[in-house]
Amino acid sequence: MRIISGKYRGRKLSHPTCEGVLPTIDRIKESIFNIIANKIPNSRCLDLFGGTGNLGIECISRGAKKVIISDHNPVCIKNIKQNLREDPGVQIICADFLDTLTQLKSEQFDIVFLDPPYRSDFALKAIQKIREYNLLSKDGIIIWEHPKGTPVQNNYFCVYDTRNYGSVSVSFLSVSEVSE
Repeated sequence: MRIISGKYRGRKLSHPTCEGVLPTIDRIKESIFNIIANKIPNSRCLDLFGGTGNLGIECISRGAKKVIISDHNPVCIKNIKQNLREDPGVQIICADFLDTLTQLKSEQFDIVFLDPPYRSDFALKAIQKIREYNLLSKDGIIIWEHPKGTPVQNNYFCVYDTRNYGSVSVSFLSVSEVSE
């Protein structure tokens, strides 16, 4: 696992041996970042289920203005800090995802990554809170990684695209139907 592009290009990332932590593989990450490349510069990003910090660190490497990476597991947080090696544009929060969203309810994000433990309802709960707290900017997107075949319809945001990568799918959600 490595950073693909930007100021940290080529940096190898370690991942903790924590139950439920499955980092986004490089092939999927590269595809996601090719799709959202024009949204990253000067953006505000939230990596809600940080795990390794892989997605958030990729964003700061590619020019995001501010990145918040959150995870509830202190072992994951320690690993994220080691992978990051400090960057003033990144804030790391060790808290449950619902507590993190409550802490951030006065913020707005252009990009939100959701890669929760599979077979949990955490993503749908997070999506509900993101809408309730108005955390997604008008042109913002949510990028949700989930097992292929997971129902992604919700009452809060429009699912405007889903890409399949073997047994994994990535869905893109926005406030409106069309997102660039």
